[in-house]
Amino acid sequence: MKNIFIAILVLGFSAFKAQNFKPYQFYNKKGKAIKAEKMVKQLADYDVVFFGELHNNSIVHWLQLKVTEGLYDQKNKQITLGAEMFERDNQPQLNKYLAGKIEAKA
Repeated sequence: MKNIFIAILVLGFSAFKAQNFKPYQFYNKKGKAIKAEKMVKQLADYDVVFFGELHNNSIVHWLQLKVTEGLYDQKNKQITLGAEMFERDNQPQLNKYLAGKIEAKA
C-alpha cells in the first residue's frame, strides 16, 4: 500500500465544481488556504482516504459525496467505496446490489 490519508471532514470539498463551494474555505496542514480542486488532486495520490463522520448531518454527507465524485473522476472511475452504516444482517442484500442483481430501492 502506497499511502493512507485520514480526513476528518466536518465540511468537505468537491473537485472541478469549486464555484458551488464558495461558502467553504479549506486549509492544508500548514494552515494555508487551498482550493477544492487542488485538495482532491492531492487526495487522489493516496491509496486509502478515510472520512470522519457526523451522523445524520446532511451537509457533511453531501460534501462527502462531492469528495467521492471528485476522487472518482481523478482516479479514472477506479475507486472502491466502503461504508460503515451497514449492519451484518444487511450483507446478503448489499451483495446482491453490488452484483447488480437488485436495484438500490430494493
